Amino acid sequence: MKFGVLGYGKIVRTELAPAFAEAGHPIVAVGSRSGQRPEGFEGSVHASYSDCIQDPEVEAIYIATPNHLHVPLSIEAMQAGKPVLCEKPAAMNGADFQKLKQAQAASGRALMEAFMVQHHPQWERIATHPWGAHKLLHTSFTYGPRLDTDVRSKAELGGGVWLDIGCYGLWACYQFGARQLKSISGEFREHHGCCIHAQVTLHFDELDAQIEVGGLHFRQQALTLITDRERLQVTRPFNPIGETINTYQTDDELSQWQDDANQYARMIQYFVEQADSGQFLFQERSALIAQWSDEIIKTLK
Repeated sequence: MKFGVLGYGKIVRTELAPAFAEAGHPIVAVGSRSGQRPEGFEGSVHASYSDCIQDPEVEAIYIATPNHLHVPLSIEAMQAGKPVLCEKPAAMNGADFQKLKQAQAASGRALMEAFMVQHHPQWERIATHPWGAHKLLHTSFTYGPRLDTDVRSKAELGGGVWLDIGCYGLWACYQFGARQLKSISGEFREHHGCCIHAQVTLHFDELDAQIEVGGLHFRQQALTLITDRERLQVTRPFNPIGETINTYQTDDELSQWQDDANQYARMIQYFVEQADSGQFLFQERSALIAQWSDEIIKTLK
């Protein structure tokens, strides 16, 4: 399947372009408002996102623009008859998510929020394990300060660490069975209207969770799950690079397992395989994450 990519920032250059090549589905066109040709790219370059969407050679669209454009561009691409793989968050709030959901149903084109982490084998292992009851989940994801000129530092563009990486903690809650959010507490810290640090405590029907994200710290990530009978420690839960080593512990056992895979390439391949389905893939998951995030922002900001 031939892809057009809207936005060609660092994540596309360093992770997605190689992943498309590994998956065997080429990027044939790029939509970039600068109109500049990415180094080494030989396909079509459009200074308009709409022109890239309408390019007759493009069969599917990957959206990697700033967050505030995800919904309108996804809708435009689906209305043009193109299946859409959209970077997270697919929508910045619940109301926009409902618009996206309705547009997808009307278009009959496949849509998927690009949670690449879903497709790493370490999570395939985790998903098949019976984790017991009384789950306590802690996730932490931080990175260093970004310039005020960075698009992820601009509130009007949907910037801030919560919308950028807070969704990973919510994704983990969903993976471990959370469905109904019952209470929220915590703190958001902001700089020029953008969240730069958040500590959020959530009580769900199936687990209690603490999610910490920050944009002023050493770059790291970690996940710990504790249940009535075991503990899981995941050293790089969300964007593992190279081999992952995870630890599982009970009263009688301490074991580790290792996995190594390109989760971006696996995500692209899965999407291509499902592109003719006309479905909003993982719709319940995306809807709940958007809903929870909306409620958290309204409560803590």
